[in-house]
Amino acid sequence: MGGGKVLEEGHTVTLDWSKLDKVASKQCNVVPVIVQDTKSGAVLIAAYANEKALQETLKQRVCVLWSTSRNELWVKGATSGDTLDLDDVLINCEQNSLLYKVTPRRTGACHTKDASGESRFSCYYRRVIAKSRENSKDLSLSLSHMISPARPRDKACVLIKPAPAKAASNVSVFLAAFLPWGILAPLNILKLQLNKVSPGAHLWVPSETEQCQAACGIARMWATLFWSMQFANAVASLYLHYHRERGLTLLGAAHKLIVGTTLLKAYLGGVIYWPIGLAGPAIEWMFALLFLNEVRGM
Repeated sequence: MGGGKVLEEGHTVTLDWSKLDKVASKQCNVVPVIVQDTKSGAVLIAAYANEKALQETLKQRVCVLWSTSRNELWVKGATSGDTLDLDDVLINCEQNSLLYKVTPRRTGACHTKDASGESRFSCYYRRVIAKSRENSKDLSLSLSHMISPARPRDKACVLIKPAPAKAASNVSVFLAAFLPWGILAPLNILKLQLNKVSPGAHLWVPSETEQCQAACGIARMWATLFWSMQFANAVASLYLHYHRERGLTLLGAAHKLIVGTTLLKAYLGGVIYWPIGLAGPAIEWMFALLFLNEVRGM
C-alpha cells in the first residue's frame, strides 16, 4: 500500500499538524470552508477558498474552492463529475470562515473510493478511536472506517445519507418544455417516413404544403430534419429536468428563439397557418425566456 493509500485507507492517526504553516507559506489569502450536505447535514469537505473562489461559487452556483497544494482554482467535480450544486453560503461571526450548503449531483464528494469503486459521500469516513495506554496518561489513537467494505451504504446511511439528484425547479419548466415536442415530434417523423398526410393537417398547413412533404423527397427531408431537431431539444429538456447544466440551458433557450423565429417566418410566407404560425413562436419564445430565468438561479 503506497503512502497515499496508507494515509487515506489506513488505521493509523497521522494528522498533519503543520497544515496551517504550509498554507501560510504559500502566501495565498484564504479562509477555511466547510462544505455541508443541505439535506442530511453531513459535513462533506473541509477546504479553503480565496476571494476568486467565492466569486466563482456564487456565479456558477456550484462548489468552487482554492487548492492550497496546487495553488489554483478547484471547481469540485470538474474532472470527477461529482459536482456539488450550491444552495447557500453562510459566514461566521468573525468573518474568517465560510459554510457552503450544497446538494451533490451524484452520490460522491470525496476523491477517495469505497469498496465498490465509487466516490465516497463524505471525506469524513473514519472515526478516531481512543484507548488508554498502560503506565501513561496519553491515549492511544487509531482509526475505524464507518462504512462496511461489503455494504458501503448500509452502516453509515444515518450519518451520511446521499441526497437525491435535484430537479431544475419544483415546478419544472424543462419538463413542461419536453411534453409538446416530445410527443408531436416522433409522430410527425413517423408520418413523414410513411409518406402519409395527417388527418387534421388542413388545420395547420395548406394542403399543398402537406402533400409536398408526403410526395417530394427534398421537402420531406427538411421536414424530417426539423422534427428531429425538435425531438432532440425535447430530450435535452427532459435531461435538464434532472441535471441542471448552465451551458445546455443556454443552448436550449437559443434553440427555442430560432425555432420561434422560423415558425413566424413560415407563417408570413404562407407555408403554415396561424394556429402554429403565431401560437408556436409565442410558446417557443416564452420557454426561451423561462430557460434564461432558470440560468439566473444556476
